[in-house]
Amino acid sequence: MMTGIASEQDAPLAERIGSEFIWCRSTGRPRKLSPSRALQITLLYFCHNLTEHLIAGLVGVNQSTILRTIAEVEAMLKVLTEDE
Repeated sequence: MMTGIASEQDAPLAERIGSEFIWCRSTGRPRKLSPSRALQITLLYFCHNLTEHLIAGLVGVNQSTILRTIAEVEAMLKVLTEDE
């Protein structure tokens, strides 16, 4: 996916999201998207100004999943960038 950042930057960031935040819940329904995919979707949304509806169609998930994912990853990125 064309996210606006190089894949060598994408992988470490997705790894940090997966390791520093609780991505895989121990209870309840598992997430439909991996940390890497969630990061890609969030970057697509912000870098290319695509609608949640369009991204949902491209990825094959519900629009509400995209909305929730973008909000969660945006909050995680804010915390990660405050540390730097």
